[in-house]
Amino acid sequence: MAEPAFQLVETEPVEEKAISIIDTARAVKVTDAATYMRAGELWGQIGDMIKEVKSTFDPICDATNRAHKAATEKRAKYLDPLQIAYKSVKSLMADWDAEQTRLRKIEEDRLLAIQKAKEEKERQDEIDRLKAEAKAEEDRLMEAALAAEQAGDTGQAEALTAAAVTVTEAVKQEAAEILAAPVNTPPVILPKTTPKLQGGPVYTTRWSASVTDIKALCLAIGTGRASTEFVIGLDRDKDGIVTSPALNKQATSLKDTMCIPGVKAISKRV
Repeated sequence: MAEPAFQLVETEPVEEKAISIIDTARAVKVTDAATYMRAGELWGQIGDMIKEVKSTFDPICDATNRAHKAATEKRAKYLDPLQIAYKSVKSLMADWDAEQTRLRKIEEDRLLAIQKAKEEKERQDEIDRLKAEAKAEEDRLMEAALAAEQAGDTGQAEALTAAAVTVTEAVKQEAAEILAAPVNTPPVILPKTTPKLQGGPVYTTRWSASVTDIKALCLAIGTGRASTEFVIGLDRDKDGIVTSPALNKQATSLKDTMCIPGVKAISKRV
């Protein structure tokens, strides 16, 4: 059977005695030689009381501290590995979730490119159709113009030739308008592949900066294209990345739109 953390002792008499002396000390006044002497006696009693309080409560405090230390050490024996495991498992899940997001984005971009290519082809097919129709109409008009000219109707021939030119120019204009119109391709959004867990971890994206070319960064600072604050506190972090507080702040604020020579923004799902 486990021993109690400390043995309870009777402290009430000491407490009452201490309170009594404290009350006396609060009321004391030194106004003459007699009260000075009484204050001196009280001062000695207070000193003795301090020793008595210490001798009474110090063993209790020591036992409590030892019990607390033993309890915290035992807690740490199980809690510390659990907390490490808690972070490790979440990190593994976050990495997998981030990879699924990356793969989903690649697939979304691929499908979007296919959709845009399809729309571009449809537009080109429409232009080709218009040109073919215009060519057929132009050929018809030119044949009619040639027949009119052979029949001696010069005016009619000129009018038909002008009409053929008008058809050609109209098709060119329409084709240009079709090509200039923006391609309104709706974004491709695929469903997430990461399963939803009831009470599962919530991931956040943490942004930071990484210096990839210190010379380029220093040149940008020297030419006034970057702030000198970016190199204050510049150091290698625990992951081996060269960065500074000001650069990390910029990355957190601007994310992947950050544009500083010799520096790139990096993100990590946590």
